[in-house]
Amino acid sequence: MAAALASSQTPTPPSGPSTKPILQKPPGYRSPFTEPPPPRKGALPPPLRPKKKRRRGCCCILCCTILIVILVLIFASVIAAGLVYIVYDPALPEFRVSSFGLSNLNVTQKRDGVFLNAETVARVEVKNKSGKMKWFFDTTRIDVTAEDEDLDLGSTQVPGFEMKEKGRKELKAVTAVKDIALDEGMRRKVIGKELVPIVELRTKTGVGMQGWKSWKIGLTVVRGFKSSIYVYKKNSEL
Repeated sequence: MAAALASSQTPTPPSGPSTKPILQKPPGYRSPFTEPPPPRKGALPPPLRPKKKRRRGCCCILCCTILIVILVLIFASVIAAGLVYIVYDPALPEFRVSSFGLSNLNVTQKRDGVFLNAETVARVEVKNKSGKMKWFFDTTRIDVTAEDEDLDLGSTQVPGFEMKEKGRKELKAVTAVKDIALDEGMRRKVIGKELVPIVELRTKTGVGMQGWKSWKIGLTVVRGFKSSIYVYKKNSEL
């Protein structure tokens, strides 16, 4: 019985062909029957890398928007200026020397040189041509000269004033010079010839429309008198 049990527990070898041992693949082995993996994209050098375009696109949009806004503002300003010109008919004030007088104008030759004495009275007419705009003037400085402004005949100031629509204003300027030394060249020009006086006005002006006033800007006006003045020489003082 024991022998029979032992024989029954002994494993019987499998029938059929003998099995071969499985060989392990060496490291780095690739099967020729499998598809190779897709190649990786190599990193491009810095000059060939594509740059981001989002930031440049934002800058272009911003620049175009600013340009459009500026053009719209310019166009609106032109239209507004045209409407103001049509509605209010702006016109610069007109200045004219209406009269000019001289008194005690003489050249005196003394031992220490030649001297000029003169008193002048100039009247300047200011006219506002606009019918819907007012003009405001600050203190006005008036200089009177002759001989292409080489001969000084004095200066004075006129208080500020306002010019209403289609209004007129006359400015009176009284100047005087005394014992002004003349060199030989100026003495020859002045004595015995006719002088044409020149009146120069310097001020600041602004406009007003329907209760609104603009800022004031500098204004310089130069006007000559049509008539000429004869200068005579006084007796010399010894």
